[in-house]
Amino acid sequence: MTRFLAIIRRIFGWGTVSLILGFLIFGIKLSFASSAQTFFTLFFVFSPILFIVFTIISVAYIRKNGQFAAIHQEQAPATSFFRCLGHDLWAPFKNIGGLFVGIFNKNAQGRGLLVLRFFEMLAIQLICLYGVAVLM
Repeated sequence: MTRFLAIIRRIFGWGTVSLILGFLIFGIKLSFASSAQTFFTLFFVFSPILFIVFTIISVAYIRKNGQFAAIHQEQAPATSFFRCLGHDLWAPFKNIGGLFVGIFNKNAQGRGLLVLRFFEMLAIQLICLYGVAVLM
């Protein structure tokens, strides 16, 4: 369950980043002209909201059922929330490091999983980049 929530959070997290960068750098215009533009407009508009919602759901789940639930319950919910955001911000760098570990360390456990998580992150970023290109 926590992996599912992490993937969903990161999808909407990258959607939020793409929305911000699209506005600031590329000057994207949200449009409903075609079905692809409508999809990406709705995705980018709702990404910040859904990112926050799924982060709150993740924090609630982690505090109740997570591996370190006892530690999280001793802390304020806001602390768990910001830790969750920190993990999401750190995840791309961890995935890049995991790719190198998976490729070059033949004795690493879960090598395939480390490489898979990198390509999962890359696919999400490419989809968001495509969405920005569609809206330009």
